[in-house]
Amino acid sequence: RAEAVLPRATWLDRLAAALPVVSVFLWLAALYSWQAWRHPPPWLFTDELELTQLSRAIADTGSAARRGEPHFFQTLYAYVLAPAWWLGPVESAYGAVKLIGVVVMTAVAFPVYVLARALVSRPAALFAAAASASTPALAYGPMILEEPLAYPYAALSFLLFFRALVRPSRASIALALLACAVAPL
Repeated sequence: RAEAVLPRATWLDRLAAALPVVSVFLWLAALYSWQAWRHPPPWLFTDELELTQLSRAIADTGSAARRGEPHFFQTLYAYVLAPAWWLGPVESAYGAVKLIGVVVMTAVAFPVYVLARALVSRPAALFAAAASASTPALAYGPMILEEPLAYPYAALSFLLFFRALVRPSRASIALALLACAVAPL
């Protein structure tokens, strides 16, 4: 058979195949980082103010608090953002928080590409990855909202569900179930 004659792909072949989607990620992340940098003041959303308070309290004390009062667990994203507040001045920390949001949200390109690649050609999968990272990240990436983490996590979950349906195994089903369990967080 023809498959038996073909050599296995080396890590260099895999790296070369990943370059287009990595390039899409880097260019879009650079664009969104520039956009976030050009808007220095915080957006005035209650979600942004609340997540800022929660993540700053986590950075300072290790537990969530709002206006100094202990607060129940609300989202994993507050814990993702907390280390940025260790940078010192609020301006630097806020810039890092926005950059984290941009990078996390733009990372949606990776699971979308892998999922699309299972269904369509490489150019079409690359278009799907670029389109998924282009549309919502422009608006939400630099904001301190839960969406920058929820969007790529949902795409990763869809990929895990797809793999569990297409190639059911204990590991693929366990990963899909784990994705379901973590999703509310």
